Amino acid sequence: MTVYYSKKGENWYDGKKQFLEKGNCEVISEYLQDLTKGDRFQIEMVHPYSESYDECCKQAQNDLSRNARPDIKPLCYPLEEYERIYLVYPIYWSTCPMAVLSFLDRYDCSKKSVFLI
Repeated sequence: MTVYYSKKGENWYDGKKQFLEKGNCEVISEYLQDLTKGDRFQIEMVHPYSESYDECCKQAQNDLSRNARPDIKPLCYPLEEYERIYLVYPIYWSTCPMAVLSFLDRYDCSKKSVFLI
């Protein structure tokens, strides 16, 4: 199973801010799904950050500074059925987005092989 968190909307691409229909990590997750022939699930926040790049950065930095765990939508697949998880996410200030930590807090991956991408 591939689980990913990705930012679409205004983003840095090719050296400038552009509007992206799909975030970079979503594109990578699609490649992984094609390679593994497995299921794919997006980590989605109940109250997503802004599509504006600058506003999103402010919101994400605020969550990071508070060590917040934003509410995320539940998985549509039972995680216990999978032995291997490819976890795809961007790097925010040398760490993963707080929504990814919400996912890891909610779902027990201790008996799974987890590959971070």
